[in-house]
Amino acid sequence: MDRRRVPQLIALAEMYLHVADDAESGTSTAVSLAPDWASATLYACMALALDPDHVEARRIVALCYLNGGAELLFPFSPSSYGQTRTPDGYQARSPTRACALAAIHLLQRGSRATFLDLGSARVYASASMVLGRYKEAHDALAYTMQQGGAKRKAAPGTSASASLVSPHDMYTSQAYTQLARMAMKQAKYTDAAKYCEAARDLDPYNWSAWTMLCDMALAPPASEAWRLPKREAASRPMRQVTPRAAALRSGMTREAPRTLATRTNTDDARRRTVSKPAAPRSASAPATSPPLLDMTRDVAEAYRCVRRYEGQRALELLCGPVPSVRRRAYRIAGVHCLVGRALHDMTEYTDAEMHFRRARAMEPYLCMHMDIYSLVLFQLHREVALSALAQDLLAMDPRSAMAHIAAGNTWSLQHQHDAAYQCFRQATLVAPECAYAYTLAGYEALELEQPARAVRLFLCARRCDRRHWNALAGLGQVYLRQGYELRASEAYAQAFLINRHNAVLLDLLGWTLEQAGDADGALAVYQRAIDMQPKAAMTRLKKAQLLLATVRAADDLRLSPRECTQRRQAAHAELLRVCALVPSEPRVHLMLARSYMRMGGGHFAPSEDSTPPPSPLRLPHAYHAEITHHLATAVDLDPRCVRDVHAMGDMPKLVYQATGAMIAEDEEQDDVDGYIWEG
Repeated sequence: MDRRRVPQLIALAEMYLHVADDAESGTSTAVSLAPDWASATLYACMALALDPDHVEARRIVALCYLNGGAELLFPFSPSSYGQTRTPDGYQARSPTRACALAAIHLLQRGSRATFLDLGSARVYASASMVLGRYKEAHDALAYTMQQGGAKRKAAPGTSASASLVSPHDMYTSQAYTQLARMAMKQAKYTDAAKYCEAARDLDPYNWSAWTMLCDMALAPPASEAWRLPKREAASRPMRQVTPRAAALRSGMTREAPRTLATRTNTDDARRRTVSKPAAPRSASAPATSPPLLDMTRDVAEAYRCVRRYEGQRALELLCGPVPSVRRRAYRIAGVHCLVGRALHDMTEYTDAEMHFRRARAMEPYLCMHMDIYSLVLFQLHREVALSALAQDLLAMDPRSAMAHIAAGNTWSLQHQHDAAYQCFRQATLVAPECAYAYTLAGYEALELEQPARAVRLFLCARRCDRRHWNALAGLGQVYLRQGYELRASEAYAQAFLINRHNAVLLDLLGWTLEQAGDADGALAVYQRAIDMQPKAAMTRLKKAQLLLATVRAADDLRLSPRECTQRRQAAHAELLRVCALVPSEPRVHLMLARSYMRMGGGHFAPSEDSTPPPSPLRLPHAYHAEITHHLATAVDLDPRCVRDVHAMGDMPKLVYQATGAMIAEDEEQDDVDGYIWEG
């Protein structure tokens, strides 16, 4: 196993855990920022995946889990309920039961050396105290002290990897990241993006700044952004200097506001606009790409693709052929959850369930992304698995929004919409910034015939996250039920502009246009949805029905006989594809029987065709076997279809008789041929 990168990853994670002003880092007047739990979690998890026996990597990951780092790894902000307001800014919330259980589980899976490490024992004791297990916390710490656990030493290779980012640049980068988070919470996305870019110019390893850019859909491709900036300091190794000397050369002072003021270029404070800080001096040498950036570039691009709803590209990056070192580094629960979310967005629910189950097997006390997992189980109608998931989450942390969302999906799957609505409303009270909780509550309100309340909830979800397309789809459904087809089409169109790779949104938009009377527009949208997802049987069925409806209204649409024939043939071809995709749907077989009857020149009954035939019934001159097959199959699949067959008049009986006569003639011909052969 290649473990050469482990010391560098650990050193990088340690730096994000102790972000202090390099001017006076050893004095009481030092200005320290809150730890960057997201960045520390990413690099520590990758180090642990490369070397599962590394004690320090396991301790750092456990510490990050205890402080909610797992929820910040792939935050899917701004509706991030893993972050709360604090007087000192935005930082990870206080440890919860689920966080403590995750940390304890991770430490218990370590080797014996883990229990001899004093730092690991302190993390274990802290997690036990969160759970109220004071005796267990005392025993764990006392055992380590009795066994001679000493204070940990610096990780090997720390001094060699300290030149990745200077303390000065990391401190200023974290300050810009904090400003960006505050701006994003105020919906000032342009300012937030500028702050994030400034943070990444100083610290290209800053994972928090990158995730914020991705969440705002403003991140450039990782191939361009996930590398060292083109500056003179990147073209040569950085000399190790004392913090005091670095402060003197950079001109930093002890006061954080003055530091930020020197790092921003603002022409007029009254305009309240933030301009991007001045870029560092450029050099003619090309930007280099260190191994650690190469290792994390695919994960960064995959997260960007998932946030842009480009799930197929994310799967290629994370599940495709990659170097062995990267593949081992990606064996973490968070990456499996990211793949599961990508598959969920692509409506590949079976594969998504598999990846979420792998993540749960690796981290049984993982709460983040479990709302999406519960939705996957809801779509697959896994009642037992969904109920078990909800019970596990409620047992881990009854105050978690994930637990209430999973419980709500369980009630909704059992058609107990009132109870489901109460669970989702409780999730909104626990996590007021969780957009999905408002959206799910809105859908349940719609099921309870409360459209006004549903609209309010969907609008609340939009206020939490401007790119939450699910709320727009819910608004479209409300407007469509109320008969406002134009508003519904606008809502679905806006949702599709956010998620351009969702064929279901196109299907809903096409249906809305069809209800509004725009047949040509609906056909074009249906065709685009089919091109995007060829196996969309329902979309093909809607397209076929609309084509037949336009043929029946040929006089109003001024269609020529040739165009009517072409549309009938296109509808028949779509019905054949639908039958191949869902052969157990009786309605499709009935429609195919009618289609074959028309193609054969016959008619079931005058009401079944747009232009009444000269005679009420007419036997087709072809396709007798096909008509008989589909009628019989429909009745076999659903005996209630007998009523539909009886409504077709006496023509089915005539077709059966004609088919029987053809079979009898074939049998007689076979007998004659056999007699001649024997003779």
